[in-house]
This record gives sequence, C-alpha cells and structure tokens, in this order.
Amino acid sequence: MGPFKLTKFFTPKSRVVHKENDMGDSSSSIKDFSSQENVQEKEGLVAETPFRTVLLVVAAILPTMIVVSLDRIIMATATPKITDELNSIRDIGWYGSAYQLASCSTQLFFSRLYQYFDNKILFLISVLLFEAGSILCATASVSAAVIAGRVVSGLGSAGVMAGAIAIMIPLVPLHKRVFYQGIFASIFAISPLVGPLIGAPLPATSGSPGVGVSGSTCPWAVSASSSSSSSASRPPGAPRAPFTFRCLDPVGTALFVPSIVCLLLALEWGGTTHPWSSPRIVALLVLFGILLIAWYLSQHFGKEHATAPPRILLQRSVAAGVLFTICFGGIMLSFHYYIAIWLQAVRGLSPVESGIRTLPFVVAFVCVSILTGATVKFVGHYAQFPIACACCMAVAMGLVTTLRVDTEEAPLTGFLIFLGAGMGLGAQIPSIAAQTVLTSPDDSMGSSLMIFGQNLGSAIFLSVSQNVFLRSLISNMSGVVPGAGAQILAGIGSTSLRETVPARLLPAALEAYSASIVATMRVPLGIACVSIIPALAFEWRSVKRREKKKEEEEADEKVVSSEEGPGAEKGLWAVERKRDVGV
Repeated sequence: MGPFKLTKFFTPKSRVVHKENDMGDSSSSIKDFSSQENVQEKEGLVAETPFRTVLLVVAAILPTMIVVSLDRIIMATATPKITDELNSIRDIGWYGSAYQLASCSTQLFFSRLYQYFDNKILFLISVLLFEAGSILCATASVSAAVIAGRVVSGLGSAGVMAGAIAIMIPLVPLHKRVFYQGIFASIFAISPLVGPLIGAPLPATSGSPGVGVSGSTCPWAVSASSSSSSSASRPPGAPRAPFTFRCLDPVGTALFVPSIVCLLLALEWGGTTHPWSSPRIVALLVLFGILLIAWYLSQHFGKEHATAPPRILLQRSVAAGVLFTICFGGIMLSFHYYIAIWLQAVRGLSPVESGIRTLPFVVAFVCVSILTGATVKFVGHYAQFPIACACCMAVAMGLVTTLRVDTEEAPLTGFLIFLGAGMGLGAQIPSIAAQTVLTSPDDSMGSSLMIFGQNLGSAIFLSVSQNVFLRSLISNMSGVVPGAGAQILAGIGSTSLRETVPARLLPAALEAYSASIVATMRVPLGIACVSIIPALAFEWRSVKRREKKKEEEEADEKVVSSEEGPGAEKGLWAVERKRDVGV
C-alpha cells in the first residue's frame, strides 16, 4: 500500500470519515460522535473540560458520595440502640449484610444501565432510591422494615457509585483522573472512622441514624445532576440503535444476583446460626458455585450484550484489579470494625473517642493516596504502587496483631499511620489500571468492576471475621466464666462488658476480649499476604502513553481548523496525514 490521505468531517452529532488511497478511491462512513469523542479524548485530540466545570461537578457529587459511604458504616454504631428499641437482637447481622448484599449484587447492573440511559436522570433516581431507603428505616416500627430499607438504600448506593464514575470519566483526561480518584478513594477511608462520630449521638428511635445525614443530600443530588456537562448526559459508547431489553443482560442478572445472595447467606449463617456442615449451608455454597458458573457461561455467549464481557473481565490488569480490590475491601472494613471494638471494649473509650484515636490512619491514608495520584500523573507508571501497598499492609497488619490490653498509645499510633500510608499507596490504582488498558466505552465498566470487588471483599471477609471473632470469644471467655456464662458474655454488646463482668473477673475478661480481637485481625493479615499475588499481576503500563504517542506524531500531522473564515462551520476540522504503510 502507498501513502493515503485521511480527512475527517464531523458535526456535533456525527462524523463522516473520508479515506482516499493511492488509487483515488474513496469511502466514507458515519461514526457515532459520542463513542468517537472519548477515543479522541484518550488520545488527547479534544479540548479538556474547563477546570471550573470539573470543580463544580466534583463539588456537586462529592457530598452525595460522602453520605453514601458513611451509610455503610454508621449503622454499626447505632445497631445496639436499634436492637433495644425493636427487640431484634437476632437481626443484627442483617442490618449490615442487607445493605452490602444489595449494593454488591447490583453494582454491575447499574454500570450497564449508565451505558444506555441518560446519566443525569439515572444518578438522580439512584439518590432518590437511597433517600427512600433511609426514610423507610427512619419510620420503621419493626425489624423487617429496617432490613427492607437497608436493601433499598443499598440499591441506591450502587447506582450513585456507578453514576459518579460515568459522569466524571468524560470530563477528565486519563492522566489527570488519578488526582480526582485519590479524593474519591479517601472518602472510603474516612467514612468508617467518621461514622462513629456521627452515629453515636444520633437517636435510635428513628430507626436509622443515617436518615438525618442522608436527608440533606437531595439538594446536592439535584445540583450534581444539573451541573454535569452535556458530554456526560450522553454516556460514552451509547448506541444510536433503539434500546432493546437484551442490552440489560436479563439472563446474566438473574443468575448473578442470586449467586451473590447465596454466598453471603452462607457466610452470614455458617458457624453461627447453623454449623458449616449443615445441609442448608452446604446447599447454599453448592448453589452459589452452580449459579456463578452459569453466569460466566452467559457472559461468554452473551458477548457485547453481557453485563461483564469476558474480554473485559479476563483482561490481565482488570482481573488483577478485581482480585486486589476484593482483598483491599476485606482488609479495610474488617480492620475498621474490629479496631473500633478493641478501642471501645478493651480500652473503654466512647465511639467518639475511638474515632478520634483512629484519625492518624485517616490522615496518613488521605495524604498518601493524593500523593500517589500526583506521582502517577507525573511519572506515568503505576504498577509499582500495588506491590508496595500489599507489602506495607502485610507488615502493618502483622504489627496490629501484637496489640495487648496494656499497649501504649505511641506504638498504636505508629501502627495506624503505617497501615494508613500503606493502604493509601494502592487505593486508586486498580481503577486507574482499568481505565488505562480499556477503551473509552469500557472505562465505566472497568471502574465499576473495581467498586464491585471492594464491596464483595467487604461483605465476604467481614462475615468471615465475624465468625472468627465469635468462635474465639466463646473459647477465650470459657476460661474466664465457665459454662453458659461464656455464651452470655459473647452475646452482650461490646460496650456492656465492663458493666456486666464482676470487677474481680474484669482484667481476665478484657484479656480474653483483646485476644479474640487479635485473632480476628489475623483474617485481614492473611488477606494482605495473599494480595501480593494480584499486585504482581498488574501490567506495566503508563497513563502518559497516548500523550507521548501524540507528541511523536505531531511532527507529521497538520491540524487544519476550518473555524477561520465567515463560511466555516464550528467544529469542522480536518487532519491530513501522509504515511507509508508496509514495505
């Protein structure tokens, strides 16, 4: 083949591509503007969104994301008061699991919706779902209504997180997203620690303490929906063809949601409500495996109509990112839950005081996460950070397992800073890796897979940690209070330990409680050690690769703007390039 001339003419809705080869033949095709626009954005061929616009959108979305992330944790602080009010101690596990179950199982489905429908409207509907669930909890007079409200809130949270990604991706170039994602990643670190500060003083008679906070986000949600630029209203890669129901992958969704439900039910009940060898638990695990295999087959044969096409899910960096975020989410939530219990039960601190004591973790995480984003933006490469993150998490969690009743404040603060800094190194890398290796229409799906992995890891390993804690607590308390007394002490609230145990047995009971929490901390320690495997699997790519490629081609490219002259149509441009192809 010889040299050819490429000229592109486009209007705001479509683009006509004319090719003329050395034989004088020409051909043209109309490309969808919305899908091609994002390809150009990655290649640096379109103008960046003004910083003021991006700042307004971030300011509009951020408060909603903060409240959604807080709602995952704030219930943990208020659960003891809610169970007293509704006489529902048997449903304690469901208040947290119902939310995680709904959010985790529908995360990918919402990501699919954002590819075909207006992002602004979907985002607002998701926030309204979240609000409705919070109001249902607040007005509940029975435990079942609280659980139902948590399910609805979980659905809304999945839509909010997927929507934030879908709105932000078209506004910010790839090499600049690391900064904003560092801010978003910091929210998830702050929420488990700020949650007790907010949840403790709120009254429990309203059912859910989260409603007081989430009720104020509706104006922000409306602002977020109206502040997004016009490019965000049309999702990248959305087809011009009429929408069909098959695009939502109903078969895959019908298989995936029950599979996650079966897994979480087995982990919630196994070893506590029912023994692991019981037919019910075995049946749930077997059903989970069958449904998961069937879901994967549906994705394989569904191809582009699949919720998570195998070409995306099995891409090396994406698969590594999903596995890494599963580990990351399990470590994050398990550590937050049980370090708070250790501070309140063993040290005798209030929820507010325990939140203040864990501020070193928050500060270290936020600072290192933002610094990591800035470093990736400067150097381009990111694969080294997950490796460092996994190593730091393993060492830090190992140090946490050395906690004792009489551990001084200085070592504890050092452990928290070390762990926070280590986790900050890898908080946003999986999402950046997915956006680097995937094409623009698949960016939001890749990022949603990372959020799904973090939610799944949180739900799975929090249940595992709970099982380990209860078993260890009953075993350790048996040495302090023989017989049925150990079961009673294991069933009381952590803050009631000092009021329930006689003074002469309190030191031994505190030692047993601390040892049980340390045994539980070995779960995130094991996860941290395993996380080095997916951390090593990330491809060594650079977010600046396309930018460098553009600079190399600028020498033989000439951009001709037709905006000059009275008859020129705005937005019309041409690229003329001559290049030898082949030998």
